[in-house]
Amino acid sequence: MIAKFTALVVFVLSLLGVHVGGTDWSHRITSDRGDALYSKAWAKDGRARFECIESSSGKCWYTLFRDECDSDACVDAPIARFALARGGEREFTGLRDFRFCVARDALPPRPDCREP
Repeated sequence: MIAKFTALVVFVLSLLGVHVGGTDWSHRITSDRGDALYSKAWAKDGRARFECIESSSGKCWYTLFRDECDSDACVDAPIARFALARGGEREFTGLRDFRFCVARDALPPRPDCREP
């Protein structure tokens, strides 16, 4: 009985956009005028959600890489590259073992997230 109740609560929370478990990321760059970039992401069991809360350019640029590719010598192409307008969000399914970079501009980052 308790397990069914717990499952129901988790399901209702997921419908409301509240995630239970998984991995959460928050990227924030501030300036003297406030947030220049503020992004949140969440992933669990192959689902991932990205949210651009604030960007001084009006967009958050995301580049997703496979997790095992993290050196300067890496020639692995990104899994995905996309932009979200301020306030926008995007969800993926089937996305496992990844890492990502987020920036205020469209310049593609290196796999270690540093600018080229």
